[in-house]
Amino acid sequence: MQGVGEDINKIDITGGNIMSIRTIECDFEYQMKKIIEKFKNDWDLQDLTAEELQEKIWVSLSAEFGKAVLEACNNFSGDELFENEEG
Repeated sequence: MQGVGEDINKIDITGGNIMSIRTIECDFEYQMKKIIEKFKNDWDLQDLTAEELQEKIWVSLSAEFGKAVLEACNNFSGDELFENEEG
């Protein structure tokens, strides 16, 4: 299951087949869109324009938005994301 949908870059390969290539940028954008949509639903912010939403988050909901991002990161990769790598 890809889960990225139309945000995937596509490359035409021989025979006219289309192969989907997942990129870090697509995955990041997809994850952030999910976080923002969930945040908008949780805080009843669906009716705001993009500019109004950004202003609302910066001015009065930045701590809550930060928690939502960290929660999504933890749900996506668990504690592994927060572990120190010994190199």
